[in-house]
Amino acid sequence: MSHWSGENRAYTIEAFFKGGEWYVVARRHYRFTINQPRPDPSRTSRTEETINEVVASVRRNPRLSIAKRTAALNVTKSTVERILKPDLEFHPYKIQIVQEIFENNYNLHKSFCQTIIERFLTLNTSI
Repeated sequence: MSHWSGENRAYTIEAFFKGGEWYVVARRHYRFTINQPRPDPSRTSRTEETINEVVASVRRNPRLSIAKRTAALNVTKSTVERILKPDLEFHPYKIQIVQEIFENNYNLHKSFCQTIIERFLTLNTSI
C-alpha cells in the first residue's frame, strides 16, 4: 500500500465503509474506478528448471513417493503433483500384491461357499 497516494488510500477507505465493510467490495470498486489491472499470479514454483529437476528425479527412480521426492528436491508437494499430473501426465498409484489365481480357485471357492451355506442351514434348523 506504500505505492498508493493519499487520495487513493482515502478513496479505498471510503469504499470500504460504503460497501458494508467488505474489503472485497472495496477492492473491486477501487480497481474499477482507478482502472488498475488485477495482479497476475506469478509462476514461481513451476519453472522450467523445476520441471526438469522433477523429470530427472522420475527418470532416476520412478518408484519414489511424492513425499520423498519433495524432500529430495526441496519443492512443495503441490508443485510436484502439478508437475507430475498435467505436465508429465503421470498419475499416482500404488502397486498392490494380491494372491495368484489358479485354475482350481473357482472350484475351491464354490465348495467353501456350499459348506458355509450347509453349516448355516443346519445351525438354523437345530435352534
